[in-house]
Amino acid sequence: MPNKENEKLTNSYEGGNSRKINDEGRRILETAANALNSGNPDGGMNFRKFNNKGENIMLNKKEEELKLIKFCEDGNFKEVQASLESLPIEINVNAQDDKDLTPLMCAPANGHLDIVEYLIREIGANPNIKNNEGKTALDLAEENRHEEVAEFLRKAGAKHGNEID
Repeated sequence: MPNKENEKLTNSYEGGNSRKINDEGRRILETAANALNSGNPDGGMNFRKFNNKGENIMLNKKEEELKLIKFCEDGNFKEVQASLESLPIEINVNAQDDKDLTPLMCAPANGHLDIVEYLIREIGANPNIKNNEGKTALDLAEENRHEEVAEFLRKAGAKHGNEID
């Protein structure tokens, strides 16, 4: 992270108040987001945050994206929502793991319609990404016999992997 952005971020964190306005009139989270975006482009940079007990914890963008995939797989709607709406770093809803699975692929494969609807309607997840086997979220929903999820995906414009270049 460039020294100037690091200094701004450190100054913004004095007192652990995320609503504090820095000398440029920007909230701490805005400063933090800009500092993060000016840093490591692969998102692997650690990011400091204060939890509700005032303890300093570390966040890593890639780790948080992998957690999101796991929350979708497990059907943990509250954690999915918190990952995408409450963290001070932007999580890529279309992030892929080492098997090229996205959060949207894991939710339909396990029949979690509420998460599928949320990811598409509220967050704008792409239903037409293929994994390393050439399968999409629709393919995985159908393979696992989650017809209600598959029907929703079809209505949302999802395609089978063999229909996508």
